[in-house]
Amino acid sequence: RQMCIRDRSNYYPYLAYINHQSEFVLGGGLELTDNKSYEDNWLAAGLLFDGLSSSLSAGGFSDGFQFNSVIESADLAENSIIDGNVLNNQFRYFTPLGKGHVLAQKLFLGLTLDGNSQFELGGNASEAYVGPGFQFKKRSLALRGFDENIPELRAKNAAVHSLEYRLPFDWHDHASMVPPVGYSGWSVRGFMDNGWLWESDFDATDVYTGVGAELILDGSIAYYLNIRLRMGVAKGLHDLGSHSFYVQLGGSF
Repeated sequence: RQMCIRDRSNYYPYLAYINHQSEFVLGGGLELTDNKSYEDNWLAAGLLFDGLSSSLSAGGFSDGFQFNSVIESADLAENSIIDGNVLNNQFRYFTPLGKGHVLAQKLFLGLTLDGNSQFELGGNASEAYVGPGFQFKKRSLALRGFDENIPELRAKNAAVHSLEYRLPFDWHDHASMVPPVGYSGWSVRGFMDNGWLWESDFDATDVYTGVGAELILDGSIAYYLNIRLRMGVAKGLHDLGSHSFYVQLGGSF
Protein backbone atom coordinates (compact mmCIF):
# COMPACT_ATOMS: atom_id res chain seq x y z
CA ARG A 1 0.00 0.00 0.00
CA GLN A 2 1.47 3.32 -1.06
CA MET A 3 1.82 6.11 1.43
CA CYS A 4 -0.54 8.96 0.62
CA ILE A 5 0.30 12.36 2.11
CA ARG A 6 -2.24 15.16 2.17
CA ASP A 7 -0.59 18.54 2.72
CA ARG A 8 -2.53 21.60 3.75
CA SER A 9 -1.88 24.82 5.57
CA ASN A 10 -4.87 27.04 6.23
CA TYR A 11 -6.06 29.73 8.63
CA TYR A 12 -9.67 29.67 9.84
CA PRO A 13 -10.91 32.72 11.77
CA TYR A 14 -14.35 32.00 13.18
CA LEU A 15 -17.22 33.37 15.24
CA ALA A 16 -19.78 31.09 16.86
CA TYR A 17 -22.79 31.27 19.12
CA ILE A 18 -23.40 28.21 21.32
CA ASN A 19 -27.06 27.96 22.21
CA HIS A 20 -28.66 27.09 25.54
CA GLN A 21 -29.72 23.65 26.77
CA SER A 22 -32.75 22.52 28.73
CA GLU A 23 -32.44 20.19 31.70
CA PHE A 24 -35.11 17.86 33.04
CA VAL A 25 -35.08 16.30 36.51
CA LEU A 26 -36.87 12.99 37.15
CA GLY A 27 -38.02 11.86 40.57
CA GLY A 28 -37.72 8.38 42.05
CA GLY A 29 -40.90 7.26 40.32
CA LEU A 30 -39.62 8.69 37.04
CA GLU A 31 -42.08 11.56 37.25
CA LEU A 32 -41.00 14.96 35.91
CA THR A 33 -40.23 17.09 38.98
CA ASP A 34 -38.42 19.98 37.33
CA ASN A 35 -38.50 21.42 33.84
CA LYS A 36 -36.33 24.47 33.44
CA SER A 37 -34.65 26.04 30.48
CA TYR A 38 -31.16 27.07 31.51
CA GLU A 39 -29.61 29.72 29.32
CA ASP A 40 -26.14 28.17 29.04
CA ASN A 41 -25.13 30.37 26.11
CA TRP A 42 -21.64 31.32 24.93
CA LEU A 43 -20.28 33.65 22.26
CA ALA A 44 -16.97 32.43 20.84
CA ALA A 45 -14.35 34.01 18.58
CA GLY A 46 -11.19 32.22 17.57
CA LEU A 47 -8.48 31.43 15.09
CA LEU A 48 -7.38 27.99 13.95
CA PHE A 49 -4.22 27.25 11.99
CA ASP A 50 -4.21 23.84 10.35
CA GLY A 51 -0.95 22.54 8.90
CA LEU A 52 -1.46 18.79 9.37
CA SER A 53 -0.66 16.03 6.90
CA SER A 54 -1.92 12.46 7.02
CA SER A 55 -0.75 9.15 5.63
CA LEU A 56 -2.23 5.70 5.11
CA SER A 57 0.72 3.98 6.76
CA ALA A 58 0.09 5.96 9.96
CA GLY A 59 -3.69 5.62 9.77
CA GLY A 60 -4.21 9.34 10.33
CA PHE A 61 -2.24 12.50 10.95
CA SER A 62 1.49 11.90 10.65
CA ASP A 63 3.23 15.27 10.23
CA GLY A 64 2.78 18.98 10.95
CA PHE A 65 0.97 20.94 13.62
CA GLN A 66 -2.37 22.56 14.36
CA PHE A 67 -3.09 25.44 16.74
CA ASN A 68 -6.50 26.61 17.88
CA SER A 69 -7.13 29.60 20.17
CA VAL A 70 -10.65 30.67 21.12
CA ILE A 71 -12.08 33.09 23.65
CA GLU A 72 -15.59 32.32 24.88
CA SER A 73 -17.79 34.83 26.67
CA ALA A 74 -20.77 34.02 28.86
CA ASP A 75 -21.38 37.69 29.67
CA LEU A 76 -22.06 38.59 26.03
CA ALA A 77 -24.45 35.67 25.49
CA GLU A 78 -26.98 36.04 28.33
CA ASN A 79 -25.78 33.00 30.27
CA SER A 80 -27.84 32.34 33.40
CA ILE A 81 -25.48 29.70 34.87
CA ILE A 82 -21.94 30.88 34.21
CA ASP A 83 -20.45 34.35 34.11
CA GLY A 84 -17.14 35.61 32.81
CA ASN A 85 -14.80 34.71 29.97
CA VAL A 86 -12.67 31.67 29.14
CA LEU A 87 -9.61 31.35 26.88
CA ASN A 88 -8.88 27.91 25.40
CA ASN A 89 -5.68 27.07 23.52
CA GLN A 90 -4.85 23.73 21.93
CA PHE A 91 -1.73 22.68 20.07
CA ARG A 92 -1.32 19.35 18.25
CA TYR A 93 2.03 18.27 16.82
CA PHE A 94 2.90 15.11 14.86
CA THR A 95 6.44 13.91 14.15
CA PRO A 96 6.98 11.14 11.58
CA LEU A 97 9.59 8.61 12.66
CA GLY A 98 9.65 6.61 9.44
CA LYS A 99 7.72 3.62 8.05
CA GLY A 100 4.44 4.76 9.60
CA HIS A 101 5.73 5.28 13.14
CA VAL A 102 4.52 8.60 14.58
CA LEU A 103 5.13 10.56 17.76
CA ALA A 104 1.91 12.51 18.49
CA GLN A 105 1.53 15.29 21.04
CA LYS A 106 -1.32 17.47 22.23
CA LEU A 107 -1.17 20.38 24.67
CA PHE A 108 -4.36 22.01 25.96
CA LEU A 109 -4.33 25.15 28.10
CA GLY A 110 -7.62 26.45 29.48
CA LEU A 111 -7.78 29.74 31.41
CA THR A 112 -10.76 31.29 33.19
CA LEU A 113 -10.03 34.99 32.72
CA ASP A 114 -12.84 36.02 35.05
CA GLY A 115 -16.05 34.49 36.36
CA ASN A 116 -16.95 31.08 37.80
CA SER A 117 -16.30 28.64 34.95
CA GLN A 118 -14.36 25.50 35.86
CA PHE A 119 -12.40 22.80 34.07
CA GLU A 120 -12.52 19.14 35.03
CA LEU A 121 -9.93 16.41 34.41
CA GLY A 122 -10.67 12.71 34.02
CA GLY A 123 -12.14 10.05 31.78
CA ASN A 124 -11.26 8.59 28.40
CA ALA A 125 -13.60 10.49 26.08
CA SER A 126 -12.68 10.91 22.42
CA GLU A 127 -12.10 14.33 20.90
CA ALA A 128 -15.12 15.85 19.16
CA TYR A 129 -14.37 18.19 16.27
CA VAL A 130 -16.45 20.36 13.96
CA GLY A 131 -15.01 20.99 10.49
CA PRO A 132 -11.21 21.10 10.44
CA GLY A 133 -10.84 21.12 14.21
CA PHE A 134 -13.15 23.63 15.93
CA GLN A 135 -14.14 22.86 19.52
CA PHE A 136 -16.54 24.80 21.73
CA LYS A 137 -17.32 24.81 25.46
CA LYS A 138 -14.48 22.41 26.18
CA ARG A 139 -14.44 22.15 29.97
CA SER A 140 -14.17 18.38 30.52
CA LEU A 141 -10.65 17.27 29.63
CA ALA A 142 -9.83 13.59 29.15
CA LEU A 143 -7.08 12.31 31.45
CA ARG A 144 -6.66 8.60 31.00
CA GLY A 145 -6.06 6.73 34.26
CA PHE A 146 -8.40 9.01 36.26
CA ASP A 147 -12.15 8.67 36.72
CA GLU A 148 -14.62 11.42 35.90
CA ASN A 149 -16.50 13.48 38.52
CA ILE A 150 -13.69 13.71 41.08
CA PRO A 151 -14.12 17.02 42.99
CA GLU A 152 -10.35 17.40 43.53
CA LEU A 153 -9.83 17.42 39.76
CA ARG A 154 -11.76 20.65 39.16
CA ALA A 155 -10.36 24.18 39.02
CA LYS A 156 -10.63 27.45 37.13
CA ASN A 157 -7.49 26.79 35.09
CA ALA A 158 -6.14 23.56 33.61
CA ALA A 159 -3.47 22.17 31.33
CA VAL A 160 -3.17 18.69 29.81
CA HIS A 161 -0.28 17.31 27.77
CA SER A 162 -0.69 13.99 25.94
CA LEU A 163 2.15 12.06 24.33
CA GLU A 164 1.52 9.01 22.14
CA TYR A 165 3.83 6.63 20.29
CA ARG A 166 1.80 5.27 17.39
CA LEU A 167 2.79 2.10 15.55
CA PRO A 168 2.08 1.78 11.81
CA PHE A 169 -1.38 0.75 10.69
CA ASP A 170 -1.84 -2.84 9.49
CA TRP A 171 -4.42 -2.63 6.70
CA HIS A 172 -6.68 -5.55 5.66
CA ASP A 173 -9.81 -4.09 4.03
CA HIS A 174 -12.28 -6.94 4.55
CA ALA A 175 -15.99 -6.26 3.94
CA SER A 176 -19.22 -8.23 3.80
CA MET A 177 -22.43 -7.58 1.91
CA VAL A 178 -24.78 -8.92 4.62
CA PRO A 179 -24.49 -7.31 7.09
CA PRO A 180 -22.90 -4.30 5.33
CA VAL A 181 -19.92 -3.93 7.66
CA GLY A 182 -16.20 -3.82 6.98
CA TYR A 183 -12.91 -4.21 8.82
CA SER A 184 -10.14 -1.91 7.59
CA GLY A 185 -7.13 -2.36 9.88
CA TRP A 186 -5.57 -2.01 13.30
CA SER A 187 -2.75 -0.38 15.22
CA VAL A 188 -1.35 -0.15 18.75
CA ARG A 189 -0.42 3.02 20.64
CA GLY A 190 1.27 3.72 23.96
CA PHE A 191 0.52 6.96 25.79
CA MET A 192 1.29 9.19 28.75
CA ASP A 193 -1.07 11.95 29.90
CA ASN A 194 -0.10 14.71 32.35
CA GLY A 195 -2.57 17.16 33.87
CA TRP A 196 -2.29 20.30 36.02
CA LEU A 197 -4.92 22.39 37.82
CA TRP A 198 -4.74 25.78 39.56
CA GLU A 199 -7.07 28.55 40.71
CA SER A 200 -5.38 31.96 40.31
CA ASP A 201 -1.63 32.37 40.02
CA PHE A 202 0.05 29.27 38.65
CA ASP A 203 0.32 27.26 41.86
CA ALA A 204 -0.17 23.74 40.47
CA THR A 205 1.66 21.59 43.02
CA ASP A 206 0.43 18.21 41.78
CA VAL A 207 1.00 16.55 38.42
CA TYR A 208 -1.68 14.01 37.54
CA THR A 209 -0.04 11.39 35.31
CA GLY A 210 -1.67 8.46 33.55
CA VAL A 211 0.00 5.83 31.34
CA GLY A 212 -1.37 3.02 29.21
CA ALA A 213 -1.88 1.53 25.78
CA GLU A 214 -4.67 1.43 23.19
CA LEU A 215 -5.68 -0.92 20.40
CA ILE A 216 -7.11 0.98 17.43
CA LEU A 217 -9.60 -0.77 15.12
CA ASP A 218 -10.90 0.89 11.96
CA GLY A 219 -13.99 -0.30 10.13
CA SER A 220 -17.04 0.80 8.20
CA ILE A 221 -20.82 0.50 8.34
CA ALA A 222 -23.06 0.58 5.25
CA TYR A 223 -19.90 0.94 3.10
CA TYR A 224 -19.63 4.72 3.53
CA LEU A 225 -19.60 5.37 7.29
CA ASN A 226 -16.06 4.97 8.63
CA ILE A 227 -15.71 4.28 12.34
CA ARG A 228 -12.75 4.06 14.72
CA LEU A 229 -12.84 2.00 17.90
CA ARG A 230 -10.37 2.46 20.77
CA MET A 231 -9.86 -0.28 23.34
CA GLY A 232 -7.49 0.80 26.07
CA VAL A 233 -6.02 0.13 29.49
CA ALA A 234 -4.79 2.98 31.70
CA LYS A 235 -3.26 3.46 35.13
CA GLY A 236 -3.16 6.73 37.05
CA LEU A 237 0.16 7.35 38.84
CA HIS A 238 -1.40 9.38 41.65
CA ASP A 239 -3.44 8.78 44.78
CA LEU A 240 -6.52 9.91 42.84
CA GLY A 241 -5.70 7.63 39.91
CA SER A 242 -7.28 4.30 39.03
CA HIS A 243 -6.86 1.23 36.84
CA SER A 244 -9.32 1.20 33.96
CA PHE A 245 -10.28 -0.67 30.82
CA TYR A 246 -12.36 1.25 28.31
CA VAL A 247 -13.88 1.16 24.84
CA GLN A 248 -14.53 4.39 22.98
CA LEU A 249 -15.64 5.44 19.51
CA GLY A 250 -13.33 7.95 17.85
CA GLY A 251 -9.71 8.92 18.32
CA SER A 252 -7.94 10.33 21.35
CA PHE A 253 -6.76 13.32 19.25
